[in-house]
Amino acid sequence: MRVLVVEDYAELREMIEAYLSRRDHVVQTCANGNDAVRIAADFAPELVIMDYRLPDINGVAAGIEVRKAAPAARIVICSASEREQFEASAALAEHGFTYMDKAQFPAGLSQLLPQQSEA
Repeated sequence: MRVLVVEDYAELREMIEAYLSRRDHVVQTCANGNDAVRIAADFAPELVIMDYRLPDINGVAAGIEVRKAAPAARIVICSASEREQFEASAALAEHGFTYMDKAQFPAGLSQLLPQQSEA
């Protein structure tokens, strides 16, 4: 599976990348929403794991643009803040995005992946 990880916190981004790579997924990473849109156009991710709070634009706004570049991608917006989850909830439903609490990392990532990758 092609996965794009968009997270500005380098240690978390690297941890997610390592987790996914060990399970034989092809992973691209970046630290902001504008780079995510650019990468998605060429990479065509099947799954996008995107931080809600990014340094340039929020994850929902970036996700909307990524969806234009990669219409088939499943987009998961992540946050460690209940307030941010509440702020994003209407947009998540409107655009068909999924939410994941960062407290569920890394084990919760397995719920986003095809079953055969868990061998």
